[in-house]
Amino acid sequence: MISAWDDAIDLDHVAATRAVIVLMPLVLLAMISGDGIWLRAALVTISTFIAMERSGLAPLGTLLHGAAIIVSYLALLATQTAEPLFVAGCAMLAAASILFSGWDARLRSLGNFTFIPALYLACETEEWRGPGNQLHRGIHFLPVMVLAILPVLVMSALEHRNTRPLHVSRLRHFRAVLCWAERNESIPYIEALVATALAVGLVAHTVMVWRLDQGQWMIWSTASVITGDLTSGRQKLRDRTVGALVGVPAGIGTGIFLPHSTFAYDLALLVAVLTLVAVRPYVLAFGLRCTCVALALMFAGHSSGMAAERASHVILGGLVGFTVMYAVRVVAVQIRRAARGFEV
Repeated sequence: MISAWDDAIDLDHVAATRAVIVLMPLVLLAMISGDGIWLRAALVTISTFIAMERSGLAPLGTLLHGAAIIVSYLALLATQTAEPLFVAGCAMLAAASILFSGWDARLRSLGNFTFIPALYLACETEEWRGPGNQLHRGIHFLPVMVLAILPVLVMSALEHRNTRPLHVSRLRHFRAVLCWAERNESIPYIEALVATALAVGLVAHTVMVWRLDQGQWMIWSTASVITGDLTSGRQKLRDRTVGALVGVPAGIGTGIFLPHSTFAYDLALLVAVLTLVAVRPYVLAFGLRCTCVALALMFAGHSSGMAAERASHVILGGLVGFTVMYAVRVVAVQIRRAARGFEV
């Protein structure tokens, strides 16, 4: 029975175990203090963990990545009251993730998981309880973000220490930002960069003008389907649509029948975070993530309508992203044809 379950879900036990190890300090702090702020920072921990694992960051790289998340978070938080600046910030951060992959495909996760925590946490800070405005609450959140990076930094340092060649000094070894020296495959990025900047800017503008709740879901969904390739982008859009249409109703239905408690809310959030690294294929992982997010919203006392927005925002954002990517591809093809015509 367990083997069949694993085969169907394709659990990555190693990644799940390592993720639990780096998340455990935050879980313990949340349990001891009774303050949910530590679990909010779990997104920072898992984002730095994913970048370390998939992009091959050395300890210094992990530290710089954590600093980039913090700076990006503060920038988006500070610009939320000025729509043009917030829109420009979202577009620039989304485009930066494409630039990373244009230099080396292995850095796509580094770019994505800088934008994701900065965007989600900046948009959610307004809902947090605490003194002052959202910028004040964000500033008070900074020490928690710093501590959330430390478990990943420790894991990275311990593993990096064991890879030091004998002829390389410790100082030089730990000055490395990446665990790999030579560049690998890069992917064409100009079309994806233009499409991402346009699509994310458009959706961020829409979110601000219409004051959409949970607008971060729509903004990220727009960026996530722009892969630079229409085939993979179409697959990503399909997977996210199916995952949202199945996962959100499942979470709402489950939330109606299960007893609501702080523990259940925290558990739903933790499982949602773990699906980022532990579950494959993507459509299943995203569906489970949507289920957990909808469930957490129900446990927090929100209406089923707000939980349903998860599905609508994901689908609408994905459609905008794919449409803009397709339009940019058509225009690029026409430009290349015109350029060849001039050469002849």
